[in-house]
Amino acid sequence: YAFTFQWADSYDGVRELLRNNGSIDIRVAPGMVVPQDMEARFSLGTIHKIDEIEPEFPSQTRLEPLSAPVPYANVYRVKFDLLGENLLTVRYAGGRSLTLEFFVTEPLETLIKKRASFIVENQQHCDPSRWYDGLYSLWDRRLPEGENLLGPDNLGGQHPYAVSGSDDPSNSKCLLVAEKNVAFPDASEIASLEYFVKHFVWGKHQRTDQESPYPCGIYGCDSWQQNRFTDCDPLTGGISRPGGPSACRMWRTFDYTTYFALYFNLYRIARQNPGLVKELDAVGYLERAFATARAY
Repeated sequence: YAFTFQWADSYDGVRELLRNNGSIDIRVAPGMVVPQDMEARFSLGTIHKIDEIEPEFPSQTRLEPLSAPVPYANVYRVKFDLLGENLLTVRYAGGRSLTLEFFVTEPLETLIKKRASFIVENQQHCDPSRWYDGLYSLWDRRLPEGENLLGPDNLGGQHPYAVSGSDDPSNSKCLLVAEKNVAFPDASEIASLEYFVKHFVWGKHQRTDQESPYPCGIYGCDSWQQNRFTDCDPLTGGISRPGGPSACRMWRTFDYTTYFALYFNLYRIARQNPGLVKELDAVGYLERAFATARAY
């Protein structure tokens, strides 16, 4: 093998170097992951002749050449019918080849609805006897049936912060469900979000607006539950003794933006479908969003 280092001043310069050295400048829109109901377009920029593009599944792939904006570009439109991996083998320069590896999904609306439904049906702890009642956590399909839902009492090899709602890995789940229900409201999913807010967030992971100091503050990781129920000096953050509620470790910055967005989405849901929210009305959720942003 031989190789050469060459400098370029821009991304376009990199693409020009690829072409000039006999390689192919590849551009794809919207990307290599394509929903089944959408088409993709791609350009192969090269000084060589494109001899053939061979689909992995010819009878389920529609490939069409398009006019090119510049002489060295070869532009195509492709539509895949088969879900999953779809390879296009590009044969060029009388014997060379490269592979474009596309992955085809169901339509985006279908994916989003399925994902939200799975989170609500399988990834939420609903057990009033647990301190993390209402938590959305991680799902591990490698574990035996009945142990797939991780949490503070079933780490599955993960760090405590990753499965206890103290950090993004588990705490991001509510956002997809909330965003989905702004566009596609579902009563059971909205009820799940309100259960999460009532039993896990407000007055637990997040301080209420009546708590002082740091109203609406959010506790940090590794375990927000340990941080909330460990006494400390609110001015220095130094832990003095285990015991009552404390004001230490207000620092989970991404959880502030998560909960701001969650409350704001619940406000949007309540404004559009007031009959589907039970715990607060639209104004109540908007006030929560404001208070969380102010605390941040």
